[in-house]
Amino acid sequence: MVPFNDAPEKMEIPTHTYPRANAAGMFEYTKLVPLTELSEKFGKVYPGGRIDLANRVVYVHGVPSTSKLPVSVNSLGPIPSHVTLPIACGKIVRVGR
Repeated sequence: MVPFNDAPEKMEIPTHTYPRANAAGMFEYTKLVPLTELSEKFGKVYPGGRIDLANRVVYVHGVPSTSKLPVSVNSLGPIPSHVTLPIACGKIVRVGR
């Protein structure tokens, strides 16, 4: 629902600014986001919606375009299946404060 790209607060899903894994399949993503701006845009994209991170999870999507996918794998609209295929999921945990 919130893209982990260069500007999550803009809520623009189709971009080329997502982190990419290294040859070992690892990546790190750190981004400071203006929460007020993100919350306002989130409410416009998902009317009445609240971010409420305590009840959300993180999904990581995407495999190399060279990966052989079964024909049964579908995607969202014109976005290639390699981009939208979910590969990992994790719980959001508050740190600090």
